Amino acid sequence: MVKAVASGVPSLAPFFDENSGLGHDAQVRSQPAHGSSLQQGSTPGLYGGTKQPTVCDVDRLEQFLTDPRNNRKAHEWARVVDIPQGGISAYLDRLTPVLLRHDTLVKNHDYKKEKAVPFDALLQAGIAVLVDEAGVPAVKCSCGNPLRPFKGATNRIFRRVRGRQQEVARLRRRRGRARPTRTRRQGRPVRARRRGRTGAGHLPPDRYQG
Repeated sequence: MVKAVASGVPSLAPFFDENSGLGHDAQVRSQPAHGSSLQQGSTPGLYGGTKQPTVCDVDRLEQFLTDPRNNRKAHEWARVVDIPQGGISAYLDRLTPVLLRHDTLVKNHDYKKEKAVPFDALLQAGIAVLVDEAGVPAVKCSCGNPLRPFKGATNRIFRRVRGRQQEVARLRRRRGRARPTRTRRQGRPVRARRRGRTGAGHLPPDRYQG
């Protein structure tokens, strides 16, 4: 079963309170599908940039995850993304904030009874996420939930957003490549700046929304 996650709608069991200032979603028009329904996560045009400074507050997320009071959450968070707990800061430093331009299949994670609980999710276009160097969604910005690649079948998956049920056509599945995403003009891996990470890092212009 795939759970639809609408832009701007709070999660029921997030890792962190969505009113804690970690980030927020935006309203964007989902872009039409082109070509194969199975797209590599590094395909240009799958993500949108943002000029809003609080769409993903990576520094605040780092503070939450390194706060001793959140030690159990940090342990589970690190386990999900397959890094040592002491490597959280370095891991976050490699991520880039973007807005989804397409409804996107991922494996999301709730936090219940001190455990990360995985579930397949369809994130609506407009949701803010952090992506890794291969362009794969890694964190849902508004609540800090860790994300992993979707592993299920994409045939005839349905979504229910704002009370309407409709079939999702040609879904975007994130599947990372072994090499990092590279900008066209600079020809080097995408990197997010350590401080002041307020936009979409060094993503090329064709990944921006508007």
